[in-house]
Amino acid sequence: MFRGSASGAYSVAFEPDVGDRRPTRRIVWGKPGPDGAISRQGGFNWGVKIFMSTAQQFSLTDLQVTLISRALADRRRYQILVQIGASDEPVPCAALLKVHPVSAATVSHHTKELERAGLIATLREGKYASFQIRREVLHAYARQLMHI
Repeated sequence: MFRGSASGAYSVAFEPDVGDRRPTRRIVWGKPGPDGAISRQGGFNWGVKIFMSTAQQFSLTDLQVTLISRALADRRRYQILVQIGASDEPVPCAALLKVHPVSAATVSHHTKELERAGLIATLREGKYASFQIRREVLHAYARQLMHI
């Protein structure tokens, strides 16, 4: 299991597929229970469960390192990640569109790849999306590269 904090409000844990069951992803908002899980659930289903953060280091699997490397290999995705990382607050998708001279579909594709790699978290409010960097994943990736 991959554990880390996406923001002060929640954190994300990735779990592998089990058998022929599709992975689920839940964006969860609410207060943590005694086990660290947040009690209220909602959002999309793509393989992520949310837990309250503990300030602990974690290591990445080879697949996660590969996904991050591929995501960062694209110059536009790297620029988007830098822009998201420069802000302490979640960055709205509209702010990304103002800076990058590409279509909304292209920005959406790039942010989905960054999210798939675990580098950003997507915060949804209705039809609007904002993005926040997951620094603990970036730090784990750098630590992993230091051991090569």
